[in-house]
Amino acid sequence: MNYKRPIVQFSHANGFPAKTYEYIFDQIPEADFRFLNRLGHGQIPFEQDFNNLATELIVTVAEYGQPVIGMGHSLGGVV
Repeated sequence: MNYKRPIVQFSHANGFPAKTYEYIFDQIPEADFRFLNRLGHGQIPFEQDFNNLATELIVTVAEYGQPVIGMGHSLGGVV
């Protein structure tokens, strides 16, 4: 398999929206940083428990169909 840039799936913290980290991601053009707004951030309501955060991340990463590097901050690192 030959990928142009490695995908880094960033899982953000409980109190910070994913876009907060965009400046940092832009400083590392060798990687394809991806993130999603966690349940409870932005337009996505959080109505369940933290297990749903893990499920949401697993489903997202599986859709890429290639190896992914995981990276997280605070709660995002736990998930």
